This record gives sequence, C-alpha cells and structure tokens, in this order.
Amino acid sequence: MSKLVLKRFKCNAESNEIGDDSPHFLVFHGRRGQGASSSSNVELVRRSAWDDSVAQGETIPANATVINPMNADIVIVAMMEEDWDPDFTGLTLARLRGWICPFFNSLANSVAFIDSNVATLVLQEFRRGIQSLRSNDEILGVKRLSLSTLSPLTFTGDGANYKVTFAIE
Repeated sequence: MSKLVLKRFKCNAESNEIGDDSPHFLVFHGRRGQGASSSSNVELVRRSAWDDSVAQGETIPANATVINPMNADIVIVAMMEEDWDPDFTGLTLARLRGWICPFFNSLANSVAFIDSNVATLVLQEFRRGIQSLRSNDEILGVKRLSLSTLSPLTFTGDGANYKVTFAIE
C-alpha cells in the first residue's frame, strides 16, 4: 500500500528569527467515506535534528512518512517555524485535531461535497485553528497539496522562503 512522504525541503531564505530555523509541519488529511464513515487527522512532522539547524541554501532530505496508508482525498500542509519549543504537541495538537477533524467530517458527510470547495473551507479553518492555538511559533504558510501532481509547495512567511517536496511511495 502506498504512503505519503515528505521527501525534502529547501531553505531559500531563513525566517526573521535569531539563529538558524527550526521548521516543522502540521499536515491535515481527510478522506470522504460513505455516510458517517469519513475520516481525518492532523500529523505533526518534526525532527529534533532540524531544531536551530536549517540555514539558507540548505536542502534537508527529510524522508518522513506523513500518511500511511495513503488514502486521503484532501491534504493541507502548514509549515511552521519553532521559536523556543514546538507549540503543537500533546494537548495543543489534540485540541487542533478536535477543532479541524469534526469540521471536515461534517462537510465530508454532506450531500453537497465538492472536493475543491471543501478543501478551501478546510484550509481556511485549519489556518484559523493554528492561529488561535499557537503560542510562539510562526506560521510560514498553509497550502493544499495537489495529490494529482504533487507539485512542490512554496512557503513564504516571516521573511522565510522554503520549497517543500512530497512523494507517494
């Protein structure tokens, strides 16, 4: 069975924070089911080796499994820059899941489900949830990953510029 993998990311410009960057990712994924069988989750993709160690010009070979098995209809990626500790672990990550997953599931179970409309609404709500629950991490961007093309995502925020590549393996 296939899986979604964060292959690599390249730092074209560091954030405005002091020192090297500490990037990490929050990845929402949702799948429409029949009736009430839709499913969704938020994954944290973070490595301590990335803490204060990603500098301009570096390409990081992440090779991090994000979704296994890969069965999502919608994937939305938020790239974050950690300041002194990651905001989204433990209870805060659970609160974000409790914020966005019921929202997606209610939309996905509606009769008028249209992928692009739902993806736009979920992206906006995911961004709103992250903004509301974060304490010090910077949001570098929130984007939908096209599962048909897997085109690299470019994140620009807080002075940073990153190119992020995913693959289905």
